[in-house]
Amino acid sequence: MDPDPHYSILIEWSLEDRAFVVILSEWAYRYKMPVAEGATYEDALARGRNALEDYVQFAHADGVPLPQPRQFVPVCSSSRASLRSAGKPIAIPPPSRYTRAKERSIHRGRGQCEWQRMA
Repeated sequence: MDPDPHYSILIEWSLEDRAFVVILSEWAYRYKMPVAEGATYEDALARGRNALEDYVQFAHADGVPLPQPRQFVPVCSSSRASLRSAGKPIAIPPPSRYTRAKERSIHRGRGQCEWQRMA
């Protein structure tokens, strides 16, 4: 695994908490979400990064493997055929516990690309 994994940090406004809340979706099966909150987006991001650093340190200290980072890869219609012909399947893993995260969204800009979660 990458020595410096790139994990997702999702920051959303919570009407209930009246604050920005931080979700670390790769870690949702180990820890209760949200992991942090902040009055500003920047404050929430700083607290989320701190929580992520702590979780990585805890995993190393306990000898527990780190979760696999999720990656979003653009798959344009022109490249789909080449990916399939190259024998590389286009796969979306099963949904995580964090059901509000979009599994798939369409980017309707240049190239009509689809953004898909890759395993």
